[in-house]
Amino acid sequence: MKLRVSSSGLIKMMIRLSQILEPVYEEIRGDVKEEAQIWADETGWRVNGVLHWLWAFAKDRSVFYWLDKSRGSPVVEKILGSVFYGVLITDVWCAYTKIVCPKQTCMVHIFRKIRKFIE
Repeated sequence: MKLRVSSSGLIKMMIRLSQILEPVYEEIRGDVKEEAQIWADETGWRVNGVLHWLWAFAKDRSVFYWLDKSRGSPVVEKILGSVFYGVLITDVWCAYTKIVCPKQTCMVHIFRKIRKFIE
C-alpha cells in the first residue's frame, strides 16, 4: 500500500481538520474562561524563522493554546475578555496586568525571588 500524498494534499487535509475541530477549540476557550482559576503563560515560538508567541491558558483538565505575533495585553483580552471572573495565575508579565481580575503569582516565580533574596 504505497500511498503517496503530496504536500498540498496534506495542507488541504490539515485545513479541513482545523475547520472540523474549530467548535471543539472554541468550547475549550469557553471552558477556560469560565474556570475559577487558570494559569497563563507565553513562550517564544518561531514560525518560518519569525518570532511569534505561543500563549497557554490552562485549567486542571484542559489548555487553550493561541499563537500570535504579539506578546502584549491585547492577546490576553482577546482570549479572556477585559474582565475575568476567576483568579489569573501568571509570572507577572505586564501583559496580564491590563485585565481586571484577582491575580496571583505562580509559585515557581515566588520561590525564585525568595532564593534570590536569600542569596
